[in-house]
Amino acid sequence: MRRFVLMPFILILSSCGGNGEGSGNYIPSVQVECSGVAVTDCNQNAKTVYVGLIESLALDCDDTLNGLSESQRQQLFVVTGRATSTRSGIYLMALISQWKNSSGGSQSVLNPGSYHVCAFVDSNGNGQLDTNEPVGQGVLTTGAGTYILDTWTAAFN
Repeated sequence: MRRFVLMPFILILSSCGGNGEGSGNYIPSVQVECSGVAVTDCNQNAKTVYVGLIESLALDCDDTLNGLSESQRQQLFVVTGRATSTRSGIYLMALISQWKNSSGGSQSVLNPGSYHVCAFVDSNGNGQLDTNEPVGQGVLTTGAGTYILDTWTAAFN
């Protein structure tokens, strides 16, 4: 007599597509909105805006970004991105939708949760945060819609 052993069948479904949007932990785009009323250097157009995400929510972006080069920022933050600003009415605007990890590779998902956003507008084009350049910060959640970063001050380095 033959014996048959029934093996359980397990089906694992993964999200479709390569951007991680089905997983709920994709990195949302960051829409920068900086008013020249809030920070004088937000009146300048065609400037590079740098943005980094880090897991620590107890972070002062002004102190953290002070004196860091782009490669140092890339190592510090979980992901970084940058864009060139445009003008829209009284706002300096930029959209960061492509992210790089600490190795310089593209990344579109993170561990689920909240991340501290640190950003600055490089007014003089030297790639570093300098005194009086606009620095912004906030908190975004993975899987959410576009995050609007509109809290800016002048750096005090």
